[in-house]
Amino acid sequence: MIMDPKEIYKKLASNNFKMFLRGDIVLTNNIESKIASLIRFRAKLKGNKAYCNHEEMYLMNGKCIGANKKVEIGDLSRFFTGKHEVYIFRDTTLSNEDRNSLVIEAIRYYGKMYDSLGIVWQALDAITFSNFFSKTFNKDIFCYCSEYIQRAYFNALQRNPSISDVGCGTPNDSFIYKCFSSDFKCIFMMKKNDSGKWERFV
Repeated sequence: MIMDPKEIYKKLASNNFKMFLRGDIVLTNNIESKIASLIRFRAKLKGNKAYCNHEEMYLMNGKCIGANKKVEIGDLSRFFTGKHEVYIFRDTTLSNEDRNSLVIEAIRYYGKMYDSLGIVWQALDAITFSNFFSKTFNKDIFCYCSEYIQRAYFNALQRNPSISDVGCGTPNDSFIYKCFSSDFKCIFMMKKNDSGKWERFV
């Protein structure tokens, strides 16, 4: 269905986002940001196609929590301005109790500063074609976006929703895992098609 991103958001908001559940994973691709393009370049160095550069967790009422300059709560609307492709995945194995545990763990990180040093380890991993630096030196003190989701998930449920070790993953690693895992289902997708028009697929 071809629509303007702002119109898509209005339709989601009109019924209070009832198609989304707390704990759903929001992955985005900023198609204009130079920083985003560098994050996607890391995926290309790993030999993967680059789909996403940011990851957050859905809470409720159109709110997400994620690691930006720090771990903070923001409106889902900021991803519907015409700059972001959006993919929302649901872990179909989660019970309501699991979802509560996941969100409580995610909120426990609220206010924690962004892991800039973790990005340095990611850069060194990219240069050496390994996960050595992230795996060896990246600790659960601060978090970058996909690391934050990995750590919240692992601490709450003892599971890792990424193809990379906890603390080593990129948003693209998370996207690839969810696309091929039988536990996850893409419940919403909005992206530009080959003719440059925005489409909502689910």
